[in-house]
Amino acid sequence: MSPGKTKSVDLEKTRKTLNKNLNSTVKNFKSDLDSMMESIQSISHWSNVLQDTNSLGLVNEIFMDSYMSIDFSSMALYKYADTALRSALENSLNWIYFSNHPVEFGWWKTGDEWFLPMGSHPWGRGYEYFKLLIGDTRVAPIFDKPQQGRKTVSVAGVYSELSKSSHSNSLKMQTAGGELSPTYDAGRFKEFRDRIRDVLSLVNAIMILVFQDEFGKMNKLDKKGVTSVLLPEHEAILKSMRRL
Repeated sequence: MSPGKTKSVDLEKTRKTLNKNLNSTVKNFKSDLDSMMESIQSISHWSNVLQDTNSLGLVNEIFMDSYMSIDFSSMALYKYADTALRSALENSLNWIYFSNHPVEFGWWKTGDEWFLPMGSHPWGRGYEYFKLLIGDTRVAPIFDKPQQGRKTVSVAGVYSELSKSSHSNSLKMQTAGGELSPTYDAGRFKEFRDRIRDVLSLVNAIMILVFQDEFGKMNKLDKKGVTSVLLPEHEAILKSMRRL
């Protein structure tokens, strides 16, 4: 594309391409899209029992991040789908942290981040805060990178994979293969489908572990909406700890 040659009409052409990609995705993966849209409702189920937490407002952001990640993936914007999904994971962990740190949340939501170590998240480096908060070594597989030869779905592993898109890894670039217009790719959509499944399972498993009392107060519908997105490996860990 030559500098100075783009016009508003190019945006219209891009929109037509995105709609074409959307139609292809819906045609081939309608049941997957329906399942993903239903799964992100698991976040909303928590808001019913966490009304008293100062950071409840983050629920809307988490839901929108998740929703937009699905929207981007359906239009073959796979790089941006991963970026939005990483934001959903980050904000979910922010929500958990700030629910126990109302003073820091007050600073953070006004853009005052003086209390954050350089280049770190509010909860610090790594995920030790959450493991210490839960207080049980059996949760390590949920947070730590899998050992070599194992394919355990963990926060560290999923976050690292999503970050490849945010940091423009050569294999995750939107224009991979020399294509300027977003190109429908069934394989890349399937990869995203699996990643959002993993993220939602991780987030809800951690929420159950941290907000055990609140989880116990959920009505049957909300509780089913949360547990239905858990992967078998995460469900097994929660059962071993008698949290389900």
